[in-house]
Amino acid sequence: MKRLIVHGQREQLDPKSAIPDFPSNLKDLVTLKHSAKVQRARASQSPLEIDDLNPDDLIQLELDQGVKLWVRADDLEKDFGLTPTRGAVGDEVQLPQVLPIGSASRGMMGDWMIKGLKVFGLDPVGATTDIIKEKVEGVLKPGPGLYRWEGKEASDYTRIKSLEKEKTDTPWLVFIHGTASSTDGSFGGLWDSGANPRMSQLLTHYPKRVLAFQHRTLSQNPIQNALELAQQFPKGARLHVVSHSRGGLVGELLCRSMMEGRFPFDSDDLQVFNLLDRKDDLKQLEQLGALLHQKQLVIERFVRVGCPARGTTLASGRLDRYLSIILNVVQAIPGLKANPVVEGLSAFLLAVVKNRTKPEELPGLEAQMPGSPLVRVLNRPGMRTKADLHILGGDLAGEGIVGRLKTFVTDLFYREDHDLVVNTPAMFGGTERLGEVRYWIDTGKDVDHFHYFRNSDTANRLLEALTQKEPHASFRLMERRLSEITEDSYEKRALDMDRPVVYVLPGTMGSHLTVGKDRVWL
Repeated sequence: MKRLIVHGQREQLDPKSAIPDFPSNLKDLVTLKHSAKVQRARASQSPLEIDDLNPDDLIQLELDQGVKLWVRADDLEKDFGLTPTRGAVGDEVQLPQVLPIGSASRGMMGDWMIKGLKVFGLDPVGATTDIIKEKVEGVLKPGPGLYRWEGKEASDYTRIKSLEKEKTDTPWLVFIHGTASSTDGSFGGLWDSGANPRMSQLLTHYPKRVLAFQHRTLSQNPIQNALELAQQFPKGARLHVVSHSRGGLVGELLCRSMMEGRFPFDSDDLQVFNLLDRKDDLKQLEQLGALLHQKQLVIERFVRVGCPARGTTLASGRLDRYLSIILNVVQAIPGLKANPVVEGLSAFLLAVVKNRTKPEELPGLEAQMPGSPLVRVLNRPGMRTKADLHILGGDLAGEGIVGRLKTFVTDLFYREDHDLVVNTPAMFGGTERLGEVRYWIDTGKDVDHFHYFRNSDTANRLLEALTQKEPHASFRLMERRLSEITEDSYEKRALDMDRPVVYVLPGTMGSHLTVGKDRVWL
């Protein structure tokens, strides 16, 4: 490795002190090697020289307002355009005061001042798959399976082997959690609000019929998850589905049981997976299609929350950037640091940095990439399902550290609205619907991927979508096809409800207006 030159002041290291930048379950995997405050270069002050860097050392750069960026030592040069020079001992790389992040062509070049630097050695963490088994999916409590969610606490589950004998004309409410998470990790916010949590209202509305699907989200793809879930239900079961994040892809697959006059997956769908390295996926998709055709599940209500229906940019880039975002979120958002789900995800991402794991090597994560075969199938043009769809999503907005974090994540990844994990326009993807699609996009400083079920705005709309006979008053009507939605196509929550009326006057020829499917101006 080249020698790293840092203009600044070295800080004392205390090997026995806790490393505050990582969740507790990661502190046995990292060793703090160097720490320094970065300052303007002065002629009278000799720079610091770091010459014991290993290629897989993790460098932490502290930027404005406490935002931090983590990068492998051997990626530092090419990531930020640093030019090596020939020093007295060998090649050297000087750490600048300002870090160029973003796209100058889009007017988004970030002005990120570097305030501090730390170098962490990564202890051998084993294969990424071992970390997944031990610290992520291995700590899933309760273990994978379908559970009846009932009682006075969020952890009150009863394992269900099958619902085949529990035939009923009333719908089941099914919760499908997100990436590297659990039912409690994704939906635990519904148990907040004191003596009368929102969850108690749902337990009353769906007596003995609230289900939680615990499943592996990294080592398995959504097709495998959907197979395991669909097998549990009797033929013709009526389902109300609530999903968070990646769980929405599992829900979208179930919605293929209600396709318009056709088999759930046809030869064109299967052809997308008909590749040498996709034989297992192809077989699973064929099995799921046959099972859904047999079961004829009825998806009466589907509230899809923060779903990467078109894939998320976060899953398609280098996963060490994913690590930067997750660890920043842990530091910035109260209550997440001790969350075992976030700790497990952080451990997994640390292994990813160490082993240079690619998203394509993890079935559950690869499925969320915008160009993945699954995303292509679920967004195939011309396909329509009779299943319901209510979309809940958000766009983080704020000042201070939250606003700066939003800018940092935008510069690094998205270039458009997002909730820190999923691009907001991507939440509008999926199979086209025969019926109306309703949506609500919240915005504000407290709107992020981890708090949809704690924020009263989105949590209350979830309840209305599930419990009201006509749950339309609190959602907007989607006027365009899902495939046509861009950042300019949807409205966000209006902070000022006293808005002016806009009159659109089309031209005489070559223009038309529609209300729903009815043309009102030719």
